[in-house]
Amino acid sequence: MPQPNIAARFREAPELFQLFLLYLPASGIVLVFVTFVWPALFQLAVLLLLIGLLVLLCYYILRPHDLPPDPRPAPRPPPLFKNRWAVVIGVATYDSDNITNLHCSQNDAGVLAATLEKQLGFEPERVRVFHDDTDSKPHRSTILEALADLKDGGEVTAEDLVVFFFSGHGLMGDDGKDYLLPSDCAPQDLTETGLRVELVADRLEQLKCNNVVMLLDACREHVLEGGKSVARIGENAARAVRKKGIVTFFSCDAKRRSYEIAELMHGTFTYCLLDAIKDSQCHTVKDLEAHLQTNVPIINKKHKRESQSPYAVIKGAAKADLPILMGAPGAGVADSYEGLMDILEERLTSEAIDLEQFSKATDLLVRLAEGTGSAHDEQYVPLLERWAQGAMEGETLRRGWLALEKRQRGVSPIRQKL
Repeated sequence: MPQPNIAARFREAPELFQLFLLYLPASGIVLVFVTFVWPALFQLAVLLLLIGLLVLLCYYILRPHDLPPDPRPAPRPPPLFKNRWAVVIGVATYDSDNITNLHCSQNDAGVLAATLEKQLGFEPERVRVFHDDTDSKPHRSTILEALADLKDGGEVTAEDLVVFFFSGHGLMGDDGKDYLLPSDCAPQDLTETGLRVELVADRLEQLKCNNVVMLLDACREHVLEGGKSVARIGENAARAVRKKGIVTFFSCDAKRRSYEIAELMHGTFTYCLLDAIKDSQCHTVKDLEAHLQTNVPIINKKHKRESQSPYAVIKGAAKADLPILMGAPGAGVADSYEGLMDILEERLTSEAIDLEQFSKATDLLVRLAEGTGSAHDEQYVPLLERWAQGAMEGETLRRGWLALEKRQRGVSPIRQKL
């Protein structure tokens, strides 16, 4: 058995008890001193010391025996965003023959915009989306006009949340500046046709909003045709957004490559971003940073891509705690449950799930969608989501469901077997 650490026990003891432990040897020293210097005062000294000891004992016995209060200030509740705005851009097809087209950027933008609306409660009229299939194409002028409209409209306030997302190519120009490549970009003239990250940061700063987030899934592989070596965005962009105090997520290390995965129909960074939005445990900027740094390398390795390490520029602890992935009250809840019910019906038709399990799952989802479900009901949703995503078979779902039922009844699955 390990021996108790006396020093640690002393530090953990209540303050008055610490004083009591120090009081006894101090009292002895005082009595010895009085005995030799003022013998006539010995009895008075003993009396005073005993009174002091009695006071300490009474106070210590009568006070609550709990740990001392935490001296740190209580954490502040996360700020609430008055409104949520987004400019979402996906550039898959480039006008210039010198720039390699991409396969997933269009889907990145479309799915993210829909997810912001359904999961996080962004109002559709406050989400501007530009990709190959939208009426307004992701040209340089279109993107700058969208940012200007946000400023000129005068509706964005300091308490709002503004998200700028770009999926496409990014390059460092000959001037040492970092550029995002809109669809009408001419690589030989980045200064006039590219979208300088510093310029985007300037336009976002002009909104006077305290909560601005940039998400850049750029630096894709094979930017220019002909195998020319190019420098990818990194240090200049990071300095620009840090200077403006804009929280910015980069899909990879400076001057490295980001990858898109055809099987997933997304860039790895965006795929993990979407996964984070759906993760009920991922709410803040620092949560998202941890999620991306953990999962992006895993997804790339799984799909045999080179290593890719996303990173974030976060200026100040308050920015790290921004709940950017915490949806507006009730946002997306009914939609997500209805989507799972649609998948259940499809799988029942294909006999991928038995009727009993189908009935249990649909009854539970109906309760949750109507707002009558319990906290116990919520525990089944991640199980259903993994099954819906194809991460488990119907039999695995059934066993997991039964194990969760037993756990909620207080019956250990192992003890049940025994």
